[in-house]
Amino acid sequence: MAQTEGFLLTRQWTEHNDGQDLIYWVATVAEPLQIVIKNQPSVCFIASSDIDPTLRVLSDIKGWRHELVDLKTFFQKDQAIALYFKNQKDLHFARSRLENAQITPYEAALRPTDRYLMECFVQGGGNHSGGSCYPGRIGTLSQWENEQERF
Repeated sequence: MAQTEGFLLTRQWTEHNDGQDLIYWVATVAEPLQIVIKNQPSVCFIASSDIDPTLRVLSDIKGWRHELVDLKTFFQKDQAIALYFKNQKDLHFARSRLENAQITPYEAALRPTDRYLMECFVQGGGNHSGGSCYPGRIGTLSQWENEQERF
C-alpha cells in the first residue's frame, strides 16, 4: 500500500442527513491532498452518576447513543459515559439541554475534526496510507500515522 507523507493544512466537517464527514487538506511533496473520513460521530462525556437524568432529558432526541468507556471524570473521579451524536448540531442541542438540567457534558466544545486528530495522535505532519486519495479529489482514510510514533 502506497504511503504519502504530508503536513496538515486545514480541517473542517460537513453535516448531512446520515451524519457528518471530516475533511482534511494535507500538503504533500507533489500536490495538496484532500482526505475525507465519512460518518464520524460527535462525542461528549458525562459522569456515570448522571446517566438517569441524562436519559430523561434527552429522551425525545433521536439518533444518539451512549456507551460506558474506560475513562473517569477529572474532579469527581467518576466513571465516564460517552454520548455519541450523528453530528455537531445534535451534540450542541443536547449540550444545551444537559446544562439547563445542571448536568455537566465534558469535552462538548471540542470540534469533531480536532477530536479525531487527537485520538489518532496526529500533530501537524504524518503519513497517509490506503484508500484512494488523489490530489485535489476525495479519498478515504484507512490509516493515519503520527510521525512521532513512527520514528
